[in-house]
Amino acid sequence: CYLHSAGLGKFFTNKTHKKICPSCNKPSALLLESCSFCSHALSDEHIRPLGRDPLLEAVLGTGAAKSQGFAEVHRSFEILVLKNCYPVGQEHL
Repeated sequence: CYLHSAGLGKFFTNKTHKKICPSCNKPSALLLESCSFCSHALSDEHIRPLGRDPLLEAVLGTGAAKSQGFAEVHRSFEILVLKNCYPVGQEHL
């Protein structure tokens, strides 16, 4: 999903940016005009960049993924196997 902000003169995506509510500090999708948690009014001035994705950090090998609950089990050219401290199931591929 792409959003163009005429006021800011930029394009944004939900993968890299969210609207952060000044009232409750929760993230909301870019297309929303009010906070999905507390219904506070949101505008383009509330668009903020998100932190880096922990899975991306694991692939890049920066070490930041480990602090976010991922531990590398195996790495090769074709595959990266991670252990998550909050798994959905026993195996997740």
